[in-house]
Amino acid sequence: MEKQIKSKSRVSDFGEVFTARKQVCDMVGLVDREVRNITTTVLEPACGNGNFLTEILARKLESVVAVSGDHLETEWLVLKAVSSIYGVDIQQDNTVECRDRLFKQVMKRFRDGSVLFAKTLRTILEKNIICGDTLTMTDEKSAPLTIPEWEIRENGTAVRKDVLFSDMIANGGISTNYIRRYYYRWMPEEKRLTA
Repeated sequence: MEKQIKSKSRVSDFGEVFTARKQVCDMVGLVDREVRNITTTVLEPACGNGNFLTEILARKLESVVAVSGDHLETEWLVLKAVSSIYGVDIQQDNTVECRDRLFKQVMKRFRDGSVLFAKTLRTILEKNIICGDTLTMTDEKSAPLTIPEWEIRENGTAVRKDVLFSDMIANGGISTNYIRRYYYRWMPEEKRLTA
């Protein structure tokens, strides 16, 4: 039997109850077409340890396998899929567990990923699965909650643009009011997909 609570105090203090696998599958099945789209953005505002996000990622990865060609294109599509999944939870241990579950899920399916791929995957998950409170729109340090927007490029780079969660909500999920921008490399330059 699945464990749906970690402790009675967490239930009373935070309302924390984990959704059982069957209910997760049924609920995600209601939006199956949307979540199978590699780039459809999904935000779980109380993600717990990732029950919904792992199911969503599984469906996105099935889509990657169905459309990808060579190894580098697969890595590119996997990173695009993972970068479209976001989770926020009020409990730090849940976010750590969620990130770890998602990372292992990808690496189990795509074992031959490069070191840069794995490092970029970890970075995306660390930035996309965060500890915070979506009701107060603050992170675990009471700072404004920020959400990254990713552009995973075929040339082996990734661009992260951070936006305030409050701006994103106020603009219906779309914002051009970026507060920071970062660049990453996810594949060696000599192996770029396009020139």
